Amino acid sequence: MNLKTQHIELKTMKNTSGHNLVTLRKCADFVHTFMLGFDIKDALRVLRSDQVYVHSFNVKYVKVLKGNCRSCVIRRFVDKGNKTVVKNATMTRFVVEESEIHILGSCLNIKYAKRDFIRSIRLRMQFG
Repeated sequence: MNLKTQHIELKTMKNTSGHNLVTLRKCADFVHTFMLGFDIKDALRVLRSDQVYVHSFNVKYVKVLKGNCRSCVIRRFVDKGNKTVVKNATMTRFVVEESEIHILGSCLNIKYAKRDFIRSIRLRMQFG
């Protein structure tokens, strides 16, 4: 962190193994993951594996949700423990910011988690 310019500077060292651009990209992904609100422990998964990345989507694009119902359903999803069930079943991590959902995991697991998340939102809308 450069306090004068208030920027985070990423640099490779002489003893850095691998391709420098790939290493810098992984570092940038790590910082981005942490800035989205994931724990350091979860963000470190981005550095350790080539298979892990963050996928973000906006819940307002789910057709069923309109107006105040959207925030109520998201709140219920996060509060009721469904989030934990989806996290454990798909081995992913979530960060929820208003109507934006960030999912950390492998490609296939993110696909399953997003599907389960949207499915549970639609079920809650239909059955209250």
